[in-house]
This record gives sequence, structure tokens and C-alpha cells, in this order.
Amino acid sequence: MERLKRENPHRTGAALLRELALANEPNQPGLSASTLYRFLRARGLTERQLLLDKATAHRKYEAQFANQIWQSDMLFGPWVGRPGGGKQQVFLQAALDDASRLIPHAQFYPNQGLDAFLDCLRQAIAARGIPTRLYMDNAKIYRSPQLARIAASIGILIVHTPPYQPEGRGKIERFFRSVREQFLASLDAKVLLSSEQLNERLWHWLDTDYHRREQSSFADHAAGALAARYRTGPPTSAGHRFTASVLSSRGPAGAPRFHLSIEESFLGSALASGRQAHRSALRSARSHPTGDLLGRQAGRHRAAGRCGRQRAAAALGDEGEVTMWESFFGFKKTPFGDSPDAKQLFASQAWNQVKTRLEFLAQHHGVGLVTGEVGAGKSTAARVFTATLNTNRYKILYVHFSSGSALDLLRQIALELDLEPAHFRGDLVRQIAGAIVRLNQSKKQHPILICDEAHLLPHPALEQLPLLLNFDMDSSRYLTLLLVGQPLLRRTLSLQIHEALRQRIGVQYHLEGLTRDELDSYLTQHLKAAGVSQPLFDETARQGMYQATKGIPRKVNKLAMTALRLAAASKSQTVNEAILLDATAEAML
Repeated sequence: MERLKRENPHRTGAALLRELALANEPNQPGLSASTLYRFLRARGLTERQLLLDKATAHRKYEAQFANQIWQSDMLFGPWVGRPGGGKQQVFLQAALDDASRLIPHAQFYPNQGLDAFLDCLRQAIAARGIPTRLYMDNAKIYRSPQLARIAASIGILIVHTPPYQPEGRGKIERFFRSVREQFLASLDAKVLLSSEQLNERLWHWLDTDYHRREQSSFADHAAGALAARYRTGPPTSAGHRFTASVLSSRGPAGAPRFHLSIEESFLGSALASGRQAHRSALRSARSHPTGDLLGRQAGRHRAAGRCGRQRAAAALGDEGEVTMWESFFGFKKTPFGDSPDAKQLFASQAWNQVKTRLEFLAQHHGVGLVTGEVGAGKSTAARVFTATLNTNRYKILYVHFSSGSALDLLRQIALELDLEPAHFRGDLVRQIAGAIVRLNQSKKQHPILICDEAHLLPHPALEQLPLLLNFDMDSSRYLTLLLVGQPLLRRTLSLQIHEALRQRIGVQYHLEGLTRDELDSYLTQHLKAAGVSQPLFDETARQGMYQATKGIPRKVNKLAMTALRLAAASKSQTVNEAILLDATAEAML
């Protein structure tokens, strides 16, 4: 019986009873169904137990460094007084750092919509920096296109809990349990608080109780664990991106603070929030030794930040005019620009590999895939590749997609083909297919469709792409497709629903950053192209630059330009390690 069930876990109880009846003697009494099911459950032989993949079973896990993973969720809160009279229920939005169990921000809101979550995320980022991953469930607000665009723009990878597997969010649920049993239970049920009073008490409880309490998973409280993660985490770790840019800002005294990215429309309101002033007043009395340690660490970075600002101020003349740092070093043009000349593009090993594959794609047609981290040069590679093509033979259809529907994608393609988009999807597909065939047969032009930022494409849009590639019963290649996006795109294409598109990919490459040796050559080439032949970065500065940027070209350009500007402000002919550290903080790397 056990052997039959293990051979085929899908074998039903009725089938097992028939097999048993055939194997028994005619006069031997049969086995009841209830006895069989009790036997299967006791031996762990039910279909669900047998199909449980041990490789995917949940194991105890925590991130190694702070800001590697944040968990976020919503809790139904108590009833509070309404400003105009009466009462209303509030909802607790919270973010939790997986490595330290520290709460970057938690707040009760009068609704459970996307605007409440975005406000919580804004204030959490303003307080603790930008996380690498944000782990959430599959609620509608967490899967909104607006949130996906915001996360992509500031470099956050959103990860959703697999359906029917809530175990992965155990830490945030354990925090909510502490809120219910320790914070909410301590409130006087007879007193109807306002939402502002409730939040003040919540923040006070977090500062004086939760963050000081020893966590069950490690013998330390949350603030101490956070300090240890920042102390021991290597500055070059991929999951610890902000160690070099810890600076002071309004908020809890003694807690690490971070520069924010340029997405002012998303993050600016958090810095201006009146809530920060309230929390500062509550936390100013903290005198725990861990807070002192963090305060000393933040103080060192504040000193570095003041030094950088003094150097920048030194660049101002008596009349307020900025001394041009280009003329200080003798540059004929500004180096390290964001749009490099295609003829002077640095020929790294990664670029040569991409160039070879894209040339093959242009000659043999089909589907290509280019992925890479933010700033690795994916769009630059596509731009330089298209610049080398003969415009009489090829027509470039460039779609810079912002997350939307499959119909939006088709309309953008139609506009690139100089068509007036049809209203219905079926008519639109036929309209695009007809235009592509005419380009190939009448004008002898082969269209190349480039989908940039393709990791933002929703599943229905990706499913539409194989249909656009099917001509003459899939026997003609009238359209070449190049997908360009972040590494998330590879994971999306690995899903079974995109098997048709994945099988059509003929060439693919993942762009890595520059190697350590390539970084030196990259700096030298850019300086020579700007008219300076002598090295302006010493060895310690170059090594520090590689550690801070991991060789990502956009980061290298930003950091190099900032360092040169600070060096000119301090009248230094070369960039040394101290100047580079100031530049790293100012460039928010």
C-alpha cells in the first residue's frame, strides 16, 4: 500500500482500495475507507504531504545586513476619535528590517489604501535609507503599477509572498502580535484617543520598549542588532549599499541617517513631515549605550559631510560666481558625461560581448535579450548598436515602456510605425502586422523593435510579443525584437507562461560592471578624451571608487565628476582617498 502511494502520490484512496481488493483472497474481509485514510495520514502518505518539496520548505532565514530586506504589511487597528465628531477605525502600516527587526516606520492611518502605504514607505526611507528588497504579500495595493514604477526608479526590488505560503512574512506578523498584545492591550479602552495621540504613543512605545527589548532570534535588542549590522557589514556588500553615505538628518538621535535619492516627488514630503519633529522630541532623551555608539558613528559622517560642504563653499568667489572645475584641471570638455560619444565608447570585455551578439541579431533576426543592473549601460548599448545600422535597411522602433496594459504597448508600437492606432486589440495587431510586412516587402526595410525597461512589462504584454513575431505560419522573420531590462526580466521570462517567448530568444547577455583593471583604463580614456593626460586619481581613490561603484559605469561617472569638483574646490591637483569619501557621501553611493 505504501509503495503504491509513493510511486504515484496522485493515486486516490478508491484506487488503492481496488488494488488491495484484487490482491487479497476472495473470502478475506476488505479494508474500510476511513481506516485507509487514517493509515495514510499517520504515515505521512497523503497527496499533500508527499508532494511537499523539501527543497522549497521554509527554513529559518534572516538577512545578513541592514537594509537588505524590508518586510511590510497592514494591521487592522483600534477605533479612534474622528476630527469632526464620532469615531473611525485606523489601520497600522509598518515596515520591518529583516536583519535587525528594527521598525523604520510604523503609523496608524485612517484608510488602508495605496496612499497610506506610500506615505509609510516615504517616511521609512527618510529615516533608514533605501532597502534592496521589499517583501510583501499579494494585496492589490502592493501590486499596483504606481508602486512598481516608484520602486524601479529608486532601485528597490519588490518580492511578493507566494500564494498560500504566508510563512515567509513571519517576522512582520510577529511584530503585529507584539503590537496587539503589548501596545494595544496597554491602552485604556474607555479613553477614545485621536489618531495623532495614538501615533505618538506608538512611536514612544517603539523607542522606549520595542527597540530596546531583547529579540527572541538573537540575544540583542533591535537597535543593538542594527548597530552590529552596520558595524560588521562590509561597505562593498551588495546588500549594504548605504554604509558610506550615513549622514545626520532630522529624526531619532543616535540612529543612522541616509542621503535620499533624487526622486524628490516621492521622498521629499517625508523630510518635510511634521511627524519627524514629534519623533525627534520623543527620542532626544535616549541614552542607551548603543545609541551613543550610533551617534558617534553618525557624528563621524557628519564631520565628513561638513568637510565636503566647506570644500564646495570654497569654490564660490567673492561675487558668488562658481569657479569652473573644468578650467582648474585644464579640461577641453566636461569628462564623464552621461551620454558618451559612440566613437569614444570604452571597449570593455562586457561591451565587446554585447556588440558581437547584437551584430549577430541584426544579421540573422529573431529575439535578443540584454539585462544588467541599473546604470550598467544597457540603454547605451542599444543606442550605440542602432547608430551603426544602415537606416535604408533597418527601421528602429524604440519603445520606452512604462508599466501599463498590453493594449498600451501595442499602441506605442503602432505610433512608432507611423500608424493611427485602431481601437480594438485584434484590429491593432492586424494593423501592426500589415505595416511590418509592407516594410519588409515594399520598402525592403527590416524593423527592429527595442523594448527598453522591459522588466516593467506586465505578463499580458509579454504574452502579446510572440504573436507579433509570427508571420507566414511562423516561417518568416519580418520583425526583430530586442528586450532590454533589469535582472528581474530574466526571472519573469523563466515562468512557464512565457515559454513561447523564451524559446525564441536567440542571443542574450547580462551586462556586468567594469573589472578593477578596466576601471583604471576607463578613467584614463575619459580624461584623455577631455584633454588631460596626467592621472588625476591616486591608487587609493581608484580602489575606493571600485568598492563604492562595483564598476557600474553610471556610478563611476557620477562619483568621478563629484570627486573632481570637490578636488578643485579644495585646490587639490589629484583626488585622494579623503576627497573620494566626501564625494561618495555627496553622490549618495
